Amino acid sequence: MTRMTVWVLATLTILVLAFNYHTSTAGPLKRAAKPALKTLVGDKVKVKGGMVQVRIAVSGATMTAVDVPVYPSANRGTRKHSEHALSQLVKETLAAQSAKIEPVGGAAALSEGYRKSLRTALDKAGL
Repeated sequence: MTRMTVWVLATLTILVLAFNYHTSTAGPLKRAAKPALKTLVGDKVKVKGGMVQVRIAVSGATMTAVDVPVYPSANRGTRKHSEHALSQLVKETLAAQSAKIEPVGGAAALSEGYRKSLRTALDKAGL
């Protein structure tokens, strides 16, 4: 019976040591850091009816969001027209991930001002 006890204890000790042995000397696994989210603001550009300015959010080399905090909105009609054109420009910008976008019909001046402001924001981001 004593031999059996010694054998069981020896077997358990070997198993415990085997399962606790670390095969890697590199240390604990490290997770890759997420790229920081940066918000960059383009220059204000004068357009017919006011000014336009684009703000972008960038993570790594990807534009994650586009916002237009300044746009022509002198009256209700101008504001509605600007908001419609800018929503199309923002969608196209995110899809293209660049300032190479088509102008919106009927809003050529606003589209061009938007692209100029966007380009300065992208330049600040290094994109």
